[in-house]
Amino acid sequence: TWDTISKDGDQATWYWTEKKSHSPTHSYHSQPDYLNTYEANSDDILVLHDWFHVPTTVDGKEVHAAFLNFSQWVQGEFDGTNPVDYGRVYIENATGIHYVGGAYYDSNGNWVYDEIDISDYIGQDIKIGFEWISDDYINNEGWYIDDVCINLAYTSAQPLVFQGYKYVDFAANETKTIQFPIEFQPEK
Repeated sequence: TWDTISKDGDQATWYWTEKKSHSPTHSYHSQPDYLNTYEANSDDILVLHDWFHVPTTVDGKEVHAAFLNFSQWVQGEFDGTNPVDYGRVYIENATGIHYVGGAYYDSNGNWVYDEIDISDYIGQDIKIGFEWISDDYINNEGWYIDDVCINLAYTSAQPLVFQGYKYVDFAANETKTIQFPIEFQPEK
């Protein structure tokens, strides 16, 4: 479940839509369907309703990495040097709001997949926020967000065997044979 916040005070904020989606049947859009373009001077947020705990373990396996994944379609404004109308992604935790992605302003008319490393938040309660910001001139179609998920990477349940390394100098046109495992003695 997602909440919407209009920091600029207007009513035209994020909206559940079937106008465009990456996977059937819907996505969230930076403005309601009755508007063809986002409003001027927007500052609107789509934020996760409940806190999400990024676990340290799952089924006895240690989580060593976490990634926020989402699909997006975006048409904002870029002045040739800086993004003017754009989206950005933040993580909110006990210490505040931390921007982790963006500025997103153009996906060239395509849905694109993005992955943001949020491993720094493992073991914490977080909220995910998508914020759309615009100025008062030139408004386009805006930002669509779909397929939001958090992927976790686990350590191996089976200990890995380190093969080791060994530096070997080679003279020009010299050939040497190196065999593995290098100096490996299994524990008894």
